[in-house]
Order: sequence, then structure tokens, then C-alpha cells
Amino acid sequence: MKKKFLPVLFFSFLTIQSFAQVGIGTNTPNTSSILDLSSTNKALLLPRMTTQQRDLIPNPVAGMEIFNTITTCIEIYRGASWYNLCSGTTPSTNGPNLVQGGDMSDASKWTNYPIYAGVTASISGGVAKWTGGEATPSAGGGHYGIYQAITVEAGKNYEIDMHVKGANINNVWFEVYISATAPTNGIEYNFGGKRLSLNTWDCASTNKTFDAQLSSISCAGNGKNITFASSGTVYLMIRCGGDDLTTTGGTGVSVDDVDFHSTN
Repeated sequence: MKKKFLPVLFFSFLTIQSFAQVGIGTNTPNTSSILDLSSTNKALLLPRMTTQQRDLIPNPVAGMEIFNTITTCIEIYRGASWYNLCSGTTPSTNGPNLVQGGDMSDASKWTNYPIYAGVTASISGGVAKWTGGEATPSAGGGHYGIYQAITVEAGKNYEIDMHVKGANINNVWFEVYISATAPTNGIEYNFGGKRLSLNTWDCASTNKTFDAQLSSISCAGNGKNITFASSGTVYLMIRCGGDDLTTTGGTGVSVDDVDFHSTN
């Protein structure tokens, strides 16, 4: 039995060695390739992850590729940094995400901040979601926020962004603030000025239904980039309110992948 088995094993080894190319969707893979994919109605799907998840890849190797769901672009690791193919920049020069629980997987990282009854926010299933409101504007809309403290350094440039989603909402606003002023229960928070904001009266009507990075559809505020004059604690406040988030068929406003990092 040994004499018959060993020649077969040896022949199999030679067969594997003689075919260096693997073809998927083709019987004639390119001779210069190790893997040749061919299709007219399907595509290669790279691993999809956030910047925070990407930065947790242990010991990345040059040549690795991912699709970054925050930048909505393919990124390649070049041995010392990740390179963004869309912008031609090296995003890994950015610092780590300073938001704890930015993926909304841990509600304990956020502090609830109710202001006016009618609207509430809850964190579950990887999203923070605002619901409620009043059916008629004359009744007055609710108002609810969530926030957390973050330590920053003076003179550094920082960037804030997040993914937002909503449909069929009316007379609703959504705002992001970052300030060194600590929130006080019952007091409407507007310190430091709006950074990013959308609402269904000043923004384009299409923003009544949206699914995008907030910075790409924000229609008010000072923008996603911010620098602080002093080092210390700042407060990231995300708040939403209005007359009709879910009272007449709307889906509410959902947030995930909150990212706040230094860019230098």
C-alpha cells in the first residue's frame, strides 16, 4: 500500500506546483497572476470597517486593503501608514478616535441630557436613535442630547464626524457642539457654537430623508475641523429635537460611527 500511495502523493505535489495561478470565473487565469478573478456581473468585496476598527488590525502588512466605511473609500497599508485612494492622503497620520463607544456599542460611555419632553434618545444595536416629537408645531417640539467628556491638547487640529440616517422627518433639527463648558441639566446646550447641523427647513428638502456622513450634508455650523486654545476637557454634545421625528411615520434620526480625532 505504501508503494502505491507515495507516487500518488508525489504526483499531486507536482500538479499543485505546476499550476501557480488560481482562476475564479475563468479557466485560463493570467500566467503572471497568482489569483485571477473574472466576472461581468459580480465584483470583489473587500473587508468593510470603520477607521477605529482598521486601527485595531494587529501588525498590518504592506499591501493590505480595506474599504473604510467612514471615508467611504478604499485604503491601502503602505508599510507605515494607510493610504486613501480617493483623496490621495495618508489618513493614518490622524490620531486615534477619542470618542469612547463611538460605534454606539456601549451606552454607558454616553451621558443622557434631556431638555424638553417629547423627544428621547436611546443607544442600542450599534446606533443612537432619537424618536418622538409633537404632531403639530404649535404644540412645541421635544429636545434631547447625549454627550461625553474628551481630553484635548492646545494647538492641535481635530476633526469630528459621524454617520446619520433618517427618513420622512419634519420640522426636525440635529446639531453637534464641542465646548469646554460642562453641560448643566435642564439648560439648553449651545456653547462653542454649532459644529455640524442639519434641519428640515434651512437644509435642502432632500435632507428630510438622508443616510450619509453628517459633514457631507451639514447645512449650518462652523464645520468638522476645530482647534482648541487650551488643553483640557471638552464636551462633545450631540442633540436633536423638533416636532415630528416619528409621530407621523418618520423613522427618527439614527447615529453611529462617531469619530473625533486629531489630524496632526
